[in-house]
Amino acid sequence: MAKKFFLVGHYGALGDFILTWPALFCLKKLFPTYNFIGIGHQPFLQLAIQQGIFNKGYDMDSANMVNFFTGKFLPKDIPPPDGAALWQINKNQVVELLEIGATLPVVAINPYPPVDVHVAKYYCEELSLHFNLDIPENLANFYPSQKNCSDYVLIHPGSGSLAKNQQPYFYLKLAGRLRSMGITNIRYIMGPVEKELNIDDFFLGEAIEYSNDLNSLVSILQPARLYIGNDSGVSHLAAALGTPTIALYKTTDPKIWGVIGKKVMHIKTDNIKNVFAAINRSINKLLV
Repeated sequence: MAKKFFLVGHYGALGDFILTWPALFCLKKLFPTYNFIGIGHQPFLQLAIQQGIFNKGYDMDSANMVNFFTGKFLPKDIPPPDGAALWQINKNQVVELLEIGATLPVVAINPYPPVDVHVAKYYCEELSLHFNLDIPENLANFYPSQKNCSDYVLIHPGSGSLAKNQQPYFYLKLAGRLRSMGITNIRYIMGPVEKELNIDDFFLGEAIEYSNDLNSLVSILQPARLYIGNDSGVSHLAAALGTPTIALYKTTDPKIWGVIGKKVMHIKTDNIKNVFAAINRSINKLLV
């Protein structure tokens, strides 16, 4: 019996990609015998393969993808898919290319919902217009629970947008609050962006974990007793891995962009006076 293939295209940032996972899990449940092929950023594809979402991935930036994105033809090593879901605003020549010979719908999904609904739920609902999906009430049911926990707490003071971040003193004060609660093993996690902006200079004397790639990031996030960070791809990843997560929202709305996981709390930081009290309450619930 010939193998069946379902193609997924996502070309955005890490957090945006992780928010597609519930929809992809729904598709995989509907088509358990299909091989799922991803096209996107290579590190994200490897992550999705490790999480059991894709069977194989193709780097969107490789030279042999040019003819695909211009709608001419698929690269020779990508089999013609039976169906596809592409995160892009409009139907275009790529959709038309994939529709040739497809036995299932080829769907273009707007990455940015035009309605006031959580994006992960919106993606599921958009796909359900074309596929008979079984969408759980709680999308976190797709995500794992933490298996092994270390004793350290991670604070991530960065994100992909400076507008989402607080001033460095906020995170230092946060560490002080955690220490007053008896949590002493506190580490700041920094990536290439934080290092390039010299954000780590504000945290001299503190324990810092540097992560330069997704594999090292996963190895740091997964065992953490607790993770606290801004609305960022790192926060989405921490929650998706099962790490208890407190996500802080300054300029974005958690009702639309909130991280998803088994143990997650969202806190708006528009009123700093109330933030630490909310964090205290969240920690007590997450660390039970």
